[in-house]
Amino acid sequence: MGTDDDWLLALCEETRMRVLRGDGILGILPVAEVEQMVSTYHALGARGVAAAWTGLARYHADLNGLHVSPESAARCAGEAVLLRSAEALGLLSQAVIALRSAGIPDPPNAGAVHDALAARLDEDPDGRITFTLGLLTCHGYGCVQDLAACVALHERAAARGCADAMFELYVLYATGQGTAPDDSVARAWCQRAAALGQARACYNLGSFYASGSGVPRDEATAQAWYRRASEAGNGRATAMLAYMVQRGEGSPPDPQGAEALFALAETQGFDVEGFREEFGV
Repeated sequence: MGTDDDWLLALCEETRMRVLRGDGILGILPVAEVEQMVSTYHALGARGVAAAWTGLARYHADLNGLHVSPESAARCAGEAVLLRSAEALGLLSQAVIALRSAGIPDPPNAGAVHDALAARLDEDPDGRITFTLGLLTCHGYGCVQDLAACVALHERAAARGCADAMFELYVLYATGQGTAPDDSVARAWCQRAAALGQARACYNLGSFYASGSGVPRDEATAQAWYRRASEAGNGRATAMLAYMVQRGEGSPPDPQGAEALFALAETQGFDVEGFREEFGV
């Protein structure tokens, strides 16, 4: 990437961050400036700048974007993946899940993205490529859905240390998707993922210990796992931790500490107001 491309990309990223802050919605940011950003991202992407495609994917996935589109987010993340961007793997996974949730058809490059990842399984030391392919296979993105193959891919990724694959194996074994249901195997995968700091796995372990589901009820241990999930950015875990801290479950009651945690949960994008209503806090 040349100096001019670096400069243009930096301008695009600055504009995108202003959109993320809500300047576009508030009318501070002219629509023409946003359109110029999108046009420049496309031009850079066409020249093979993978970071332009990832920036555009983030733009189409941002809640404050003027053109929020799971299809566009998936397509742009896919273009970055085709340019071998490791950063885009997570963006692609998130976009595909959003796409399926919305019932939107796959973008035209879905098959090419799937095939490109399948061709790279032997150059995947940390399992991220294999994990991403497992998610695509699970959702039938660019391929025929095959849950048994998804399990095999996640097991291969987990063997390479991918904590996200371990958590997906927990879900698959717990629900019997692509394999016979097995609670003991599922919990073992959840524990392995949590030990590596996987946020959702840490949250689930917190829930297990808080409720005594499959383990002895232990509120202090529940707090410890919720706190670890919170530190990994899980807003619901932060809110649950706040709830326990406020009520003195697992530690002495600390109303001020609880309010600080609720505030943190909000910054993590969690619906604290709805949570308070649900739990009567």
